[in-house]
Amino acid sequence: MRPIGNTSRTNSNTLSDETYIHHLPYDDDPLDGLARTLLARHPGQPVDLGAHVVLFPMAGTRHRFRQKLLDVAQSLQIDALIPPTTAGMKSWLVPFQPDDTKILNHNEQELLLLQALAHYPQYLERYGTWPLIDSLLSLFEELTLNDCIINDDENSFRQSVESAYGVAELAPLTDEASLVHTLWTAWRTELRQQSAVDDAMAHVSALKASIAVLPPDTHIWLAGFHNFTA
Repeated sequence: MRPIGNTSRTNSNTLSDETYIHHLPYDDDPLDGLARTLLARHPGQPVDLGAHVVLFPMAGTRHRFRQKLLDVAQSLQIDALIPPTTAGMKSWLVPFQPDDTKILNHNEQELLLLQALAHYPQYLERYGTWPLIDSLLSLFEELTLNDCIINDDENSFRQSVESAYGVAELAPLTDEASLVHTLWTAWRTELRQQSAVDDAMAHVSALKASIAVLPPDTHIWLAGFHNFTA
């Protein structure tokens, strides 16, 4: 099944309980199903979908969807149609990022993490510089997108791990867990000193900002996404 979801906002800070998830047979065209669902919500002429935003994982899908929407509208004898906003998630979030935000590209993130790792030569010798950097950047992105909070205090981190595993007490932190705690703290420190953010931090910040400024009647539709992060 391919889900197509919608969430509407009732005020600047609170998402409403009105949530729709549409399950389609595997051999159905999800874009056709989405087009028909949108048009069915606004019977009559003209059809105004201007309060709707349809987001895709990749921007290229929007062109096929817009054509599909026109085709379905014609088949339903709809003569006038105001289309929804359609975009890839990443491009749609750009206007919600503050103009003064310094977002590091991938190469800049690698260099900044390399700078942070210079203080921990034992990790570089053990794991190798670039394999370690690649692994850490992927892990840090996952932690950020899943809203994981790692306290600077190692004892607090240990308690968080204990809670996550559902045990009363863990043995002393493994080398890998200690590495994650140490380098996550160093990474975030480097970012703060540079007054910069990575892609994941910018993504989360823009998502939160969008909820605060979108008109109250905006409906967000997510098409083609899977494995949602927090």
